[in-house]
Amino acid sequence: MSEILINRAERAREAAYFAPRVGITKEEALEILKMGAQTMNDESRETKSKLTSGVEDPDVRYLAEHTDLSPKQAKELIAKHGRERNKLLELAATMKAEG
Repeated sequence: MSEILINRAERAREAAYFAPRVGITKEEALEILKMGAQTMNDESRETKSKLTSGVEDPDVRYLAEHTDLSPKQAKELIAKHGRERNKLLELAATMKAEG
């Protein structure tokens, strides 16, 4: 069963459960759940783009995430030694993080 069908089935169950408890129709509950799901998707996209927008260079981001280096240190290391990740990881292991 596809993920879309599973999501629809879950929403239908939730709508059937909550509608009588809050005094609305199942269709109204389903619409509210759809709007909520769309809002959550929009918010997660925004959050994801905000998290990655601070470090645009994928090599800098990779090095900062996989070592103790700050993005600034990672950027400087790449500028000085090139973009070979294995070499950068070895060099980063010998450096201290900014304090």
